Amino acid sequence: MNLEKVEAVNQLSREFAEKSVNLTTLYQQLKKIDKNTPEFPLSIQILSAAFLSAFLMILFGGSWLNFIPTLLIGGVGYSAKHLIKQSFDLRFFDTFLASLVIGLLAFAFTQTNLAVSFDYMCIGAVMPLVPGVAITASLRDTLAGHLVSGLVRGTEAIIVAAAIAIGIACVLSIFGGILT
Repeated sequence: MNLEKVEAVNQLSREFAEKSVNLTTLYQQLKKIDKNTPEFPLSIQILSAAFLSAFLMILFGGSWLNFIPTLLIGGVGYSAKHLIKQSFDLRFFDTFLASLVIGLLAFAFTQTNLAVSFDYMCIGAVMPLVPGVAITASLRDTLAGHLVSGLVRGTEAIIVAAAIAIGIACVLSIFGGILT
């Protein structure tokens, strides 16, 4: 979620409520906010995802021997998600393929003895893909009595989580016998 965009929309909605902005201007300004709100550069996003993956792998009980491999896998997985999202306009497909890439890389690192734990590397590397905001918003909306929006956000979060799980499960179903 881009909080700068949220703030700009909130300010514009306040102006509309105060009748200082008409409906036509409101629509034009919303389109302008959608196009022109800056985001962090992709390189910063990838670097952040990589370090998040590695540190969460450690937090979940992984070994420091897996730190660098998980850092690389998390960065490549997040990059894959971004590239796939740019290439295909299929919702949730980018998450599935990114988790498949993560699983394949974790398998490759463990098979070449560059890392020691497939499980912890996968857990850490998929964390940037997990829909934490959607899960939180779903619970908040449901508890506030907004059952329809809570159900919609919850369903979206479940589908994203399923896409992640299916991507890793594909790797396990193909190479599971080798990992044990």
